[in-house]
Amino acid sequence: MKTKKTIAVAMSGGIDSSVTAAILIEKGYNVIGITMLVCPLSCGGEGETEKAEPSVDAKCVCDQLGIEHHILDLRKEFKKTVIDYFIREYFYGRTPNPCVKCNPKIKFGLLLNFVLDLGADLLATGHYSRVVKNSETGLFEIHRGIDKSKDQSYVLYRLNQAQLSHIVFPMGGMKKVDMKDYAQKIDLSVTDKPESQEICFIPDNDYQGFLKRNCDLAIKPGPIIHKNGEILGQHRGLISYTVGQRKRLGISHHKPLFVIDIDAGNNTLIVGYFEDQFKREAVLEDVRWISGCPPVNNRICAKIRYGDRVSPALFEILPGEEKGRSSQLKIIFDEPKRAITPGQSAVIYTYPDGDVLLGGGIITRS
Repeated sequence: MKTKKTIAVAMSGGIDSSVTAAILIEKGYNVIGITMLVCPLSCGGEGETEKAEPSVDAKCVCDQLGIEHHILDLRKEFKKTVIDYFIREYFYGRTPNPCVKCNPKIKFGLLLNFVLDLGADLLATGHYSRVVKNSETGLFEIHRGIDKSKDQSYVLYRLNQAQLSHIVFPMGGMKKVDMKDYAQKIDLSVTDKPESQEICFIPDNDYQGFLKRNCDLAIKPGPIIHKNGEILGQHRGLISYTVGQRKRLGISHHKPLFVIDIDAGNNTLIVGYFEDQFKREAVLEDVRWISGCPPVNNRICAKIRYGDRVSPALFEILPGEEKGRSSQLKIIFDEPKRAITPGQSAVIYTYPDGDVLLGGGIITRS
């Protein structure tokens, strides 16, 4: 019979997941390490040695901690679910966040099912967020991490109650500086490893190069049009631009210009001035709610990208739409937001504290 819970830790080879495993061992759990293989060798242009590095580092940490290490090959599923989506969205003129797709389908979908089949009770990751069971409602909630500067709840809004019942985020109760101190204290082998800031399948952060290498669709130049209708020049292909961009437009004007819209249907880049970027409203599709249904109070806080600040707003379900997870939603911010970008997610939190994640959806337009 089990005398204590077994927790599988998603081990990326980085410091956050490594400390997660160490802390859980210290707390007395049976811990096993799991590393997902997700990046096809053809994606980044690197060789097999470089692509294997995360699993090698994770194995070293597991050996150091004295725990089992398993590898789960999800490269085929990851390409279909995440990479193909990422490429498709850019060619539709949108700017996607791939983690939003990966988390519910891959990390907390296929990986979670794998560790439960192994006999684990829970899956832990190094996310700086917290899973809390509400004693009054009996529902699981996602709270922002204690270290607000590192909070990662933005990419978790598509998780559901069944998934959350098997998930723990030990890093959510720590500050990043304390986590690093802990790693140094126990002399983890990855303590000095640089923190990755790039998308996992684009390690060199060259989005345009990645898209050109991995898509058969033609990248066509087209007109750059001022908001007043004047043609100012030609763009290099819409995959090279995002809403709010100022640099590398390749045109001159008497005032600084910014991308204010991308018209993929007409292969057109629309530009305007700094003040033209600010909008108060965002329309969302594919909306998900952590509890399974929208909150009663339509007074909320929300953010429109990972690095955005949480801001007060109202939401309304658009007329004629079903009040379910796939409904469309409009968010109306108290103050205008800069560069509300189609393809990114608008994520909704409780008002006025902005601490509890309620849900979110994909921005279709501002």
